[in-house]
Amino acid sequence: MPRKPLLVLSGLLALVLAGCGAVHDARDIEYHKQKALLGDRDYFFELTESLGYLEDANLRLAVVDALDEIGDKGATMALVAVMRSDPDPTVRLAVPPVLARMGARNAVEPLAAMITDDDPAMRKAALAALQQFGDVPAQVYIPGLKSADPAVQTETVKALGMLRDPDLVPIFFDAFFDPVTQAGAKKQMIAELGHLGEDGVDCLYHIMLQTPDETMGQAVRRELEASPSDRAKRLLAEYDTEGGTFGWDLTWETPRGATVVTGKVVEVNVVARDNASLMLVTDRGRHVHCHFTGHADELLYIKSEMASGSVRVSVGGSSSYIEEMTHVWADTIQIVP
Repeated sequence: MPRKPLLVLSGLLALVLAGCGAVHDARDIEYHKQKALLGDRDYFFELTESLGYLEDANLRLAVVDALDEIGDKGATMALVAVMRSDPDPTVRLAVPPVLARMGARNAVEPLAAMITDDDPAMRKAALAALQQFGDVPAQVYIPGLKSADPAVQTETVKALGMLRDPDLVPIFFDAFFDPVTQAGAKKQMIAELGHLGEDGVDCLYHIMLQTPDETMGQAVRRELEASPSDRAKRLLAEYDTEGGTFGWDLTWETPRGATVVTGKVVEVNVVARDNASLMLVTDRGRHVHCHFTGHADELLYIKSEMASGSVRVSVGGSSSYIEEMTHVWADTIQIVP
C-alpha cells in the first residue's frame, strides 16, 4: 500500500531532528545561529553547549562570534567558562569584548578575576571589557593595582579615575607608595588625583612632601600648578616658603618630608603639660597627636585661638596617609609666639 508518503515524512523529520542536534562544522554553526536569531531557544542552547565539545579551536571561535551576534545573555556563563579555561588563547581573548557587549552583570566578577591572569593580553582585554560596563565598583579594579604588568597597573588607574570618586584618594595614596607600583601608574595617579577635588589636591601635596623620587615630586608640582584650585595655590606657596600661619600670631616650620593634615579643628586638647603636647581632632575624623617644643601655656593659647578655626597642621614622622585614629608624633615642629 501507499508507504511512500510515510517515508517522505520520516525523512523530513530526520532532517529536522538533525538540524537541532549536535554542532559539528561551520555550516551547523551558521544554521543554529540563524534559527536562534529567529527565537528558537533549542538551537541557541545547543550552540552554547557546543563550546564544551568542539575540538577545533576555529569552530569554537566561530561559535563565540555567533553568540556575540545573537547577543543573548543566557550564553554568559558558557562564555565565562571558555574565557577561564579554553586551551586556545585566541578563543579566550575573544570572550571579554563579547561579555562587555552583552552587558551581563554576572560577568563582572569573572572579568575582574582575569585582571591577574597569566596572559598579559587577557589582563588588558578584561580591563577594557570592565570599563565598558561603566558603573563597576572601585573594589573590582583593586587587584589590578598590584599587577606585575606595568601596563595593567596604568590602565587600572585610568579605569578607577573614570569613576571620579573622592573615596579613591587614600587608595591612590597607599598605592603610590607601594613598592610594586610602577612609574607609569604613579604618573597616572597624579593626573587622576587632580580631578578629585580638594581631597585630591591635599593628597598630591602629601605625595610631593613625602616622595623621595624627585621626578615624581616635580610631576606632582606641575599638576598642582595646573590646578584651578585656590587650595593648590595656597599649598604651593606654603611649600615654597616652608612656613605659614598657624592660628593667629603663630608660625610653624614645615620640615621636608612632613605630612600635611587639613580640616577644621573641632577639638583641641592639651594631653601632656610637661611635654607640651596637643591632640587635634579635625572635622574629617582624623586625630593627630602633635608633640611641640613649646610650653603648656603656649598650647593653651593655641587651643583658645584655634578651636573654631580652619587650620593646617604640618607634622613629621609619618609614612602613610593619615586615617581615623592614627596617632602621628612630630617633635620637629617649632611653635614661635
